[in-house]
Amino acid sequence: MKYHEQGSIVQHKQVGSDYYLMSIEAPSIAAEARPGQFVHLLCSEGLHPFLRRPISIFFAKEGEVGLLYKVVGEGTGLLSQKRVGETADLIGPLGTSFQDHGHERVLLVAGGIGIAPLVFLADTLDRSDKEVYAIYGAADRRDLVARVDLAMNCSELDVSTMNGSEGVRGTVLDVLQQRYGNGAALPQYLYACGPGAMLEALYSWMQEKGLPGQFSLENRMGCGIGACLGCVLPKRRGEGYLRICCDGPVFDAAEVQCQASLTE
Repeated sequence: MKYHEQGSIVQHKQVGSDYYLMSIEAPSIAAEARPGQFVHLLCSEGLHPFLRRPISIFFAKEGEVGLLYKVVGEGTGLLSQKRVGETADLIGPLGTSFQDHGHERVLLVAGGIGIAPLVFLADTLDRSDKEVYAIYGAADRRDLVARVDLAMNCSELDVSTMNGSEGVRGTVLDVLQQRYGNGAALPQYLYACGPGAMLEALYSWMQEKGLPGQFSLENRMGCGIGACLGCVLPKRRGEGYLRICCDGPVFDAAEVQCQASLTE
């Protein structure tokens, strides 16, 4: 079930050079939200920009919805100017969510702002009988804005940066090669969210290892409910397309090609 709520912004702070964390009073959405789902958020009170922006849910608790986002264009730029006490207009929770299939050894892989739904997932996994290992990749150490949030719900966390300013120099695939190239026990299941190129490379590695998993994808969206067909991506097997907003954003990794990009 999805809701249209207009709630007060109770927290809004900058957590990195271009990253912000916003918490909004939205009790109906918070009660229904599951990891991997998103909200469709109005960025201004006027008609410009006309379209809402899809933002993954970072947390949902105590009647509040937390949104971690990066300023990448005009819409998110306007959103970053909103202040505590102002009203936010949002629709959600939208889309599909991650599913926990009960595996004992689980791997979470986050790239950039793709960390948001994975923090929510890590916080909700039943860890009583799980080993949860995570990898968090970014361009620079300053972009590892949610490292502490992810680490507190994982057994172990490794990071990578493209410029080598923190952790392994390179991509999350370089971390995987180092860890599992030395004979470490492979995970039984993988969850990931990040840039399309990262997910495609990750899928190739999963195929090589015979590892199943789920990807949360991001793409530009118009309506957010499957009507406009503005966010479609091709199926990985067979003909046709899938709508990121309602067929996803969480898919079986073998289901859809991951040529996704961040929305503005």
